[in-house]
Amino acid sequence: MKKIKISGKWRLYYFEQYERNEVSPADLYGRESIPCTVPGNVELELINQGILPEDIYMGQNIRLTEAYEKYEWWYETKITMPDIKGRAYLYFEGVDTLAEYWLDGEIGSTYNFMAEKFIKMQSLFADGKISDAQKIQADVNKIIAALIKVGVTQGEKAVLCEMGLDFGAPRAPFIDCSAEEKRELIKTVMPLL
Repeated sequence: MKKIKISGKWRLYYFEQYERNEVSPADLYGRESIPCTVPGNVELELINQGILPEDIYMGQNIRLTEAYEKYEWWYETKITMPDIKGRAYLYFEGVDTLAEYWLDGEIGSTYNFMAEKFIKMQSLFADGKISDAQKIQADVNKIIAALIKVGVTQGEKAVLCEMGLDFGAPRAPFIDCSAEEKRELIKTVMPLL
């Protein structure tokens, strides 16, 4: 399989959550951004641009990062795809937070609480254990169906909260799940994880 890396020069947009009503990359055009590198780290990019001090671990400087804990981060780049015959796969490796992906429109979301399932499926598939991989895929499909029922973003946040990672309520235009929806979601999803 031929791989095309999309690491390198990107743009990083950042602002306080709920400050703006951006819901797609098109809403960011004309907004202030800084150059960044992928793979990378938002704090390092803020240091590279002189927004945070270079000596971030000196004294109380690390506390300056607290001001950015409730920020929203948007990475953007442009890629030119070669002519591909058949299927193409887009892999994001190392994303360690709740994220949405856009490629000429939204294409997916990070099901980061299911990373182990996806890794196991890929391993089983590579080892030729297709029926075992399909069993895991069936569980993943049930989880995704349960998320879709309440809204994927809202559902992910509810599951992550149940796992002890409270990312707060979803931002507009999303509406949080009802208590009953959360109960049903957790009852369906948690045994499958």
